[in-house]
Order: sequence, then structure tokens, then C-alpha cells
Amino acid sequence: MPTLETIFLKIYTMSYYDVILLLLVFSLALCILHILVKNRAVFRFAMGFLVFLWLAAVLSETLFLRSVSDRYDTNWRPLASYISAFTAGGQRELLRSNFMNAVLFYPAGFIAALILPKTVKPFFKLLISFFASLVLSTAIELLQFSLLLGNAQTDDIIHNVAGAVIGTGALIIFEHIHNKKQKS
Repeated sequence: MPTLETIFLKIYTMSYYDVILLLLVFSLALCILHILVKNRAVFRFAMGFLVFLWLAAVLSETLFLRSVSDRYDTNWRPLASYISAFTAGGQRELLRSNFMNAVLFYPAGFIAALILPKTVKPFFKLLISFFASLVLSTAIELLQFSLLLGNAQTDDIIHNVAGAVIGTGALIIFEHIHNKKQKS
């Protein structure tokens, strides 16, 4: 049975195209479930459980499965990873890391927006997604910093928040399309 680390590594080494395809399949599957499951309470419970599993996986990968490192690094300058990636001899792997940080939080934004009541306006769904992911991501980075686990970076926070907001935005677009089809 594959471990959580091997699953994360498998996804991390996928091509950008395959990762985007995986996110689209994930989103489409949840949207179909959203339409098919008529009992809203059961659906919200299932989505809450998915958020719990996602959170457990993220905390495991970013905190619990890491050990204290003497190669610890921190960078609190916003967008510093892009400067490093695009300067002479830059580290292009940072671009993949940035992309994968956004991918990591995409499911949370998508699922969390599914859990919110239908009466919550799209703008407020985006705001909730923004602030919830900002708080969670900042907490993770501060814990990594204080416990000397990995690299604490402002860019990780920026990309995690972007991923969650993109996930929420994707659901808002789906709901808009679905509601238009329902009316016609």
C-alpha cells in the first residue's frame, strides 16, 4: 500500500498537464456528486470529512512527517522564489514548487465552497476561502519556522491562498453554469 509521502511524490512529479487534468477530474467528480446527492446534510458531512482528510494529509506532509533539519532556510520576501528562478543560474524547480503549493490548496477551496450554504454569495465564498487559507497557510509556515522544519517562505503562503481561491472560483463558475442550465 502506498504511503502518503509516495502519493505526494507521485503527484509532484506528474507533468503540469497531468496535474491540471487530475484537478479537473476531481472537480468534475465532486460537481456530479453535488448534483446527484439530494440529501444536503449527507453531502455536507461527506465534504466535511473530505476536508478533514485533506487537512490531515497536508499537516502530515508539511509538519508531522518532517524532521528538524540543519539545512533549514527561510525567506519572508514576497515573490522571492520568482527572482531566484529567473536570475542567471536560477532554480527552475522553484516554479514547480510554487505551482504545486497552489495545487495543494485547490481542493480545500473547492470543497469548502461546496460546504457553505447556498445562500452565501460568491464574493463572500471567495473572501472566506481567502482568509481561511491565509490563516491555515500562515500557521503552517510559522510552525515550520519555529520548529525548524523545511523552508518557511512567504511565497508558500501566497501560492496556497491562490490555490484555495482558484478552487473556490472554479466551484463558483460551475454553480453559475449549473444554475443557468436549471433556469433554461
